[in-house]
Amino acid sequence: MKVVRIYRLHDGILKLIESISQPTVAPNRQKGRFEHRTSGQMMGSGEVMNRYSKEEQCRFLSEINKATKKIRAHYDRVFLFAPLRFSVALQSALPKKMQEKITRKFSGNYTNKHETDLLAMIKERRLQRKKQNSTAPRRKEVIKLLKPKPRK
Repeated sequence: MKVVRIYRLHDGILKLIESISQPTVAPNRQKGRFEHRTSGQMMGSGEVMNRYSKEEQCRFLSEINKATKKIRAHYDRVFLFAPLRFSVALQSALPKKMQEKITRKFSGNYTNKHETDLLAMIKERRLQRKKQNSTAPRRKEVIKLLKPKPRK
C-alpha cells in the first residue's frame, strides 16, 4: 500500500494535516506469462509483474498534488521522506512553491515509523551536518597553510 502523510510542525506540536493512501493492486497472473523450454523440458517459468501501472501512479500523484495545494498554512521548510524510486515522481507532483522549500530528503520506507522517530532523524541529521562543518581540515597541506607564521 502506498501512503503519503503530510504533517505540520509548529511550536513543538506535530499535527497530521492530510493522509492519502492507495491500496496495492494484485498483479494479473496471466498477463505477460512466459516459459523457458529446452529439449522438450520446461526449465523455468515466470511472469512480468508490474505492480503499479502508470495510470495508477499518475492518479495517486494527482491526488497528492491536490492535497498539497489545499495546504494554506505557512511553512519555511519541507522534509521529504520517501522511497528512492518514488521520491523523484513525488517531488515533481508537489507544487513549485513546496518544491523550492525542500531542505532535506530521506530515502527509505517510513510508513511504519512513528512521527517522533522521524523528528529524531531530522535532529540527528542536523547535528551530523553541524559536526561536519565544524571539524578542522585534516590534510597536511591545509594545516600547514593555516598555521600561524612565527614573528621575527
